[in-house]
Amino acid sequence: MSNIGMALIVIFASVAIYKIGIETYFGVNLNPSNKELAANYGVPQLPLIWGQITNNVVAIGRIAMLGIIAFVFARKDWRFGLALATWLVVESYVTVSNMGSRTNLLMLILAGILCFHRLIRPIGPALATGIAALCLGGMLGYGIVRDFGNRVTGFADMWTAGTEFQALLANPLHVSWLRARGLLTEVPWHITFNDVVLMVPQQLLPFHKLDMSDWVHSRGRRRQ
Repeated sequence: MSNIGMALIVIFASVAIYKIGIETYFGVNLNPSNKELAANYGVPQLPLIWGQITNNVVAIGRIAMLGIIAFVFARKDWRFGLALATWLVVESYVTVSNMGSRTNLLMLILAGILCFHRLIRPIGPALATGIAALCLGGMLGYGIVRDFGNRVTGFADMWTAGTEFQALLANPLHVSWLRARGLLTEVPWHITFNDVVLMVPQQLLPFHKLDMSDWVHSRGRRRQ
C-alpha cells in the first residue's frame, strides 16, 4: 500500500477514534436518527468550542472517505475492491437501520460511480440515466419511509406527503400567523437580527447561531 493510501486510512481511523471519544465523554450521538434530531431541534449537544472542532474533524473524515474510494479504484486491486464493497454495504446498513441522514451515504455512492466511470470503464448515457433514476428514486423512497413511516399507506400518499422544502416555504406564513395572534413571545435578540448574525462566522460569536426554521420548529413542539 502506498503512502497516500496509508495516510488516508490513518486520517479516517483518527477521526473515528476522535468521534468515539467525544461521544463517550460528552454522552452525545454524532450520528443521530431523524427522531433524535427532531427531539433536539435547534438545541446544541456540545459546548460551542467542541462543537466547532468536531464539525471540522467530521468533515475531514468525510473527505478522507472519498479519498479512500478514489485510491481503491485507482489501484484496481480486487482485494481492495472487496474491502471497499464490504464497507459500503456496512455504511448502507447503518444508515438505513438508523434512519438518519442520507447525505453521506449518497456522497459515497456517487463517488464510487464517478470513480468507476473515470478509472475503470466509461458509463454510457443509457446506463447513466438508469443509475441516476435508481439513486434518486432510492433516496426519495428512503426519505419518505424515514420521515413518514406508517403514515404513508399508498401510492397517492407518496405524492402528497409534505417535505422539508414545503416546511421551509411555510415558515414565513407560520411566523406571520403567530405574530398576528400574539403567540410570538420570548424571541431571542439574535433571532431578531438573524439576517446580520448569520453573516458572522460562528467562531467569532460567543453564542450559538440559531437558524430561523430550527427556532420556529422548536417552539411548535413546545406548544404541543
